[in-house]
Amino acid sequence: MERTVNGLAAARARGKTGGRKAVLSDEQVAEAMARIQAGEKSAEVAAAYRVTRQAIYRRARNMREDDAND
Repeated sequence: MERTVNGLAAARARGKTGGRKAVLSDEQVAEAMARIQAGEKSAEVAAAYRVTRQAIYRRARNMREDDAND
């Protein structure tokens, strides 16, 4: 376990992050949320971006949390 932790720390120091790449950019999420707030159905907006409704809302929440932490 110690070697794994050390390896992950070294990767972070090199600027690498783990996990899957985001399907939607921050701009796309903002645009999708604007469309939803304007009255368009969230399922229709999600289908246009080929993601689920939950993916849009999750990314929007994460963006808000990141902004709050900055």
